[in-house]
Amino acid sequence: MMGKIWPIDAIQKNVSTALYDNISAIAESPKTEGLIYVGTDDGLVQVTEDGGKNWRKIDKPAGVPDDAYVQRILASQHDPSVVYVAYENHQNGDFRPYLIQSGDRGRTWTNISGNLPERGGVYAIAEDHVDPKLLFAGTEFALYYTKTGGEKWTKLNVGLPTIMVRDLAIQKSMDDLVIGTFGRSIYVLDDYSPLRNATNELMTRASYLFPVKPALSYIPQNRGGDLGTSYFTAPNPPVGAQITFNLKDAIETKRAERQRKERDALAKGETPPYPTAEQLRAEAEEEPPAIVISIADSAGKVVRRIDAPATRGIHRVTWDLRAQGANAPAPTAAPAGGGRGGRGGAGGGAAAPPIDPDMAEYVARFNAGPLVVPGKYTITLAKRVDGVATPLQGSETVEVTAEAFATREDRVSMSEFQDKLIRLQRTLTATTSTATEAGTRLAAIRRAIDATPSLPAKVREDCVRLEKQLAAINLALNGDRVWRSFNEGSPASISEHVQAAVSPTRGTTGHPTRTAIEQYQIASDALAVEVPQLRKLMDTDIRALEKQLDAAGAPYTPGRLPDWKK
Repeated sequence: MMGKIWPIDAIQKNVSTALYDNISAIAESPKTEGLIYVGTDDGLVQVTEDGGKNWRKIDKPAGVPDDAYVQRILASQHDPSVVYVAYENHQNGDFRPYLIQSGDRGRTWTNISGNLPERGGVYAIAEDHVDPKLLFAGTEFALYYTKTGGEKWTKLNVGLPTIMVRDLAIQKSMDDLVIGTFGRSIYVLDDYSPLRNATNELMTRASYLFPVKPALSYIPQNRGGDLGTSYFTAPNPPVGAQITFNLKDAIETKRAERQRKERDALAKGETPPYPTAEQLRAEAEEEPPAIVISIADSAGKVVRRIDAPATRGIHRVTWDLRAQGANAPAPTAAPAGGGRGGRGGAGGGAAAPPIDPDMAEYVARFNAGPLVVPGKYTITLAKRVDGVATPLQGSETVEVTAEAFATREDRVSMSEFQDKLIRLQRTLTATTSTATEAGTRLAAIRRAIDATPSLPAKVREDCVRLEKQLAAINLALNGDRVWRSFNEGSPASISEHVQAAVSPTRGTTGHPTRTAIEQYQIASDALAVEVPQLRKLMDTDIRALEKQLDAAGAPYTPGRLPDWKK
């Protein structure tokens, strides 16, 4: 030790130092019975081909330093003669990676560390069960993969902390890579199968849509309950089809393009041109670029569109196997600063009005679309730049399968019923929103009448009469809120009948219940009475009042555009 033999009581030699070499790694060939590899903490690999009767010692393979620690051995699941060994030598002040491969059961070796960082030993290795050249390596600081058997390695760091990767395991049925770290928990890379297709030729294309695995359609259930703080749980991956695509280059906004050109000019020692007002206005009004994912059924009908990022690199989006919902997404606020990479702000127009609070909960609850019928669906990509969508090359087919409890006839019946429900929900949403708008307009009209003395009293009486008509429509749509505030029961509203029709369909894929069908019919019949009344009030009665306000020179009211002549 340290170049000499020390006296027995000079150090705690017999306390903290092992008397024997230790087996630090062992691997049994999954292809050949009796073929076993054993690694030790002093850098040796021992091989037996007869189940342990005879052993062959391997030392100093492929330039690995003496006494390097054998961290991991992996016998190939594809070729019975291939084996991988990972060494680690930090205890000797050497932090370089050592990953070697043999194609003849350990007789000759090749270093496959490739371009792995000089600092960071290898602690774990894994081999893809489909592509023998797709390997994974866990190092001191990160996770890497290679598509070339070790010639070139690429870092997999999105969502993974800078930490020692101590163990790797592959869940073959789902192509999931399970990553065990030293002190920073366990991570799962869900469905890494796109890496098998990530060749240099494909990744240099402007865009590429990877194959999509079959997707199981079901309704997840949350059983609830609390098993205490010592019980570990983690979220499951999202239910649906994993859509993975690659963009060679990011799609730039006008502002990003201008800034890039300005940087290039400054790097060359040139003065970039100053942007014009028209250019800055175009930047502020530009809709951010996006990749649009379209999913179409076997008849070619697009059942869902999903926006995805337009940045460079590999992206993954989960389609939840549902068609488009009944309502549009809630409006988003304009970005601060006015048009900095998005719409709104200075030159970008006014922000969309907030959704009616009375409808917020309704929209949130019923906006999810119904599950699509099992079958084959086609996925395509398009890039949307400045509001114009341009198709991208390639398409993929995903097969949606179903659990065995519901028959295809049940699924089709439920899908057809949910299509009817969606139309009913959209009509109810539009009707309720229009009634809210009518209330706002009538309230403003009444205030304008009070501020216009020249108008006769009958005009105000007509306005109050219309407000009472609108109140009756709202009573039918949303129920008697005043009576309910006293905890008194009241007849169900149209909205409640729709909810009663929709709710039984949310947790099942079977045939719609009789109750759901009856509730749909009640709501549909009642809504058919209220919609024409509201349309007359909006298109005829309110406009008649507004014409009288115009003639009398009354103050402005929302929704009223006066005639203007010089």
